[in-house]
This record gives sequence, C-alpha cells and structure tokens, in this order.
Amino acid sequence: MSEAHFTVERIGPNSLRVALSGALDATTMEVGLQAMSTEMDGMAHGDLLMVD
Repeated sequence: MSEAHFTVERIGPNSLRVALSGALDATTMEVGLQAMSTEMDGMAHGDLLMVD
C-alpha cells in the first residue's frame, strides 16, 4: 500500500489544485479537507483542478 497524500494549493484568485494519492485514511482526509477549507477562504465561483 502506498503512502497517502492529499495536498491543496491555491493557484489563482479562484483556483485550487488538489492532488490525491494512495489509500486515504480518516486522518489524512480530515487534514486535507481542512487545508482545502483554509485555501478557499474568500473564493467565490472558483475552479477546482484535481490531479491524480
């Protein structure tokens, strides 16, 4: 089983890049979703790019 990764990067005023890999457990998912929430603060009508 590969190590889980969930990363979130704001790449523009209304764009996020989300990268997921591995087997996500509850803790990794919680941390990733919290990071997503933090990064999208102030966004309206944004775009989401998910990278595998």
